[in-house]
Amino acid sequence: MCGIAAIIRQAGSLPEGIIDRMAHRLDHRGPDAISSIHLGGCDLGHTRLSIIDLAGGTQPMPDDTRRFWVVFNGEIYNYRELRRTLESHGWAFRTQSDTEVLLRAYQQWGEDCASRLNGQFAFVVWDTAERKAMAARDRMGEKPLYWTTASDGSVIVASEIKSLLVSGLVKPRIDRVAIDAYLALGYVPPIGPSTKTFTPWSPVARWRGATGRCAAGDIGSRRIRRTSRSIRSRQSKRSAGLSRRR
Repeated sequence: MCGIAAIIRQAGSLPEGIIDRMAHRLDHRGPDAISSIHLGGCDLGHTRLSIIDLAGGTQPMPDDTRRFWVVFNGEIYNYRELRRTLESHGWAFRTQSDTEVLLRAYQQWGEDCASRLNGQFAFVVWDTAERKAMAARDRMGEKPLYWTTASDGSVIVASEIKSLLVSGLVKPRIDRVAIDAYLALGYVPPIGPSTKTFTPWSPVARWRGATGRCAAGDIGSRRIRRTSRSIRSRQSKRSAGLSRRR
């Protein structure tokens, strides 16, 4: 279990220490390392629980050109197979981590990389040249991801709501209908003002099982453009085809 945080800014810079504060609020998710980086248009934070490649999987992780950066929580079960496929496309690797495989997969396939992942995951990739971000979460939501927008139009993403709130960039309101539903059912269903958020806090929303992208120049609209397709794995599609033939 790790923790991730990201702030995609519309313009200018943020007060010092915000992304560090967000990352430290997630320290229970990753006791082995806490780190952050300030990039043009995006700040990334990460807390790490080291499992795969203890020495080489440090995050936020850049590619060798330092154009692409990723923060990632989870485990990619088929990362070895993906690595072999990517090596056949000419990509070289510096580490043995599934994080680097994920980063290379984004470089090779763009947003479609998520459809090739078999695992539990939540991640944010930042492209410093195009000044755009991509975020994705696994199909079942095993790895959590929440997001909201700040008053200046910045998009804020984190593994837990408490990390969003400690940023000081958002003023949440309690949704009493959602609280009633949570106390009665143990979760927040799509009812009332929380139809699209699935949380008891407004305007904080739970990231749902699809990819989304946000360019730094577009975030003044305070929305994340979302892909319409789900991120079902190609393996799942093949299995569904076999089932139909039977």
